[in-house]
Order: sequence, then C-alpha cells, then structure tokens
Amino acid sequence: MKTNKTEARIYNFQEDIETLFQDWEKESKRNLIDYKFHVYRVWNLCLKLANINESNDQELFRILAITSAFHDSEYFIYRNWDYLEPSNIKLKNYLESIGLSHQSNLASLCLMNHHLMKVYRGPHFRVVESFRKADLIDFPGIRRHGIDPYFLKQLRIEYPYMNFRIIVWWETIKQFLKSPFSGLPMLRKNPYLLTIKD
Repeated sequence: MKTNKTEARIYNFQEDIETLFQDWEKESKRNLIDYKFHVYRVWNLCLKLANINESNDQELFRILAITSAFHDSEYFIYRNWDYLEPSNIKLKNYLESIGLSHQSNLASLCLMNHHLMKVYRGPHFRVVESFRKADLIDFPGIRRHGIDPYFLKQLRIEYPYMNFRIIVWWETIKQFLKSPFSGLPMLRKNPYLLTIKD
C-alpha cells in the first residue's frame, strides 16, 4: 500500500550563513562546501526537532542558523581541534555586531554543548538538546532521534555529504594517532553551563 508523504520544508538559503561562508572562504582560501552543507543539514534538523520555523519564532530561527554556521567553524577553517571556545567567542562577537547579543547565552549553550556525550539538562533544554541531537543525526548518523526518514532523505539530497564523512573520520583518526592521550578535546563529559560572567 502506498503512503502519501507530505513534502517536508527544507530551508536552503539563509543570508547570515551565506555571508559568513563567503568571508571564511576568502580568508582561509579553502573550499568549505562540505562544512557548509553540514551546517545547513544541522540547522534544518534542529528546526525540525525543536519545531521552530520562520513564522513561529523568526529571531530564534535566525539565531540557530548563525549558531550552526559557527559550531565547528574553527576546526574546518583553521584545523584547530580545541575549537569550541574560539568558535564560541567569534559567535558572540558576530551576534553583538548584528544587534543580537541578547541571544548570546542561548547560542553559546547550543554551540558549547553540541559534543556533550549525554543528554543535556539545563536552561533552554528543548533548543539546546535539539541542536545536540541534530549534530549527532548528521554525524555519525547512527540514530535518527525521531526524524522522519523521508525528511532525512530529502535533506541529504538537497545537501549531500560529498566528502564530509570521509574528511571527519580521516582527520579524527589522524588526530587520535597523533595525540592518543589527549583524545578529542571538543568532546564534553559534563555540560557547559552559564556563569555570572557569561
């Protein structure tokens, strides 16, 4: 029996993402298309998991796009494995530059906890945990965390993996062989939580 599949909305253009990647590619002289597609996949997955769209929360819709752009940026641009904090600093600076510094705490929680190795439980749980799960769905991609397989298929057609998984696995193995005792510094056992300073 055939089932009717509702066409899922996939967002395939966001001005901040496009502007940031133009600047980063010019600065780094790197082709960042693999990372850019990862960013768009993570953003769309997070929106789907958290039930956010441009109509019901336009500002959060934009904040999650920007956070998605920055979340692994220092690694893919500069190959810095300890990339969470420097990525977060640049994220907050960017939000301040566009008048959205009041959303820095939420954005930082998403970015700094996206490699948390357990369920996030803290402020802004729904959005932060959705962002963490979105990144996990995209890589390593073992679980769907409730995402409809048809939506996932369409998203991967729109933004194919290309060399993304090969790059990440290969670079991860190289890093581990190079520094087996320091491991992967971006992985977190405990959640990043806001302080008074933040």
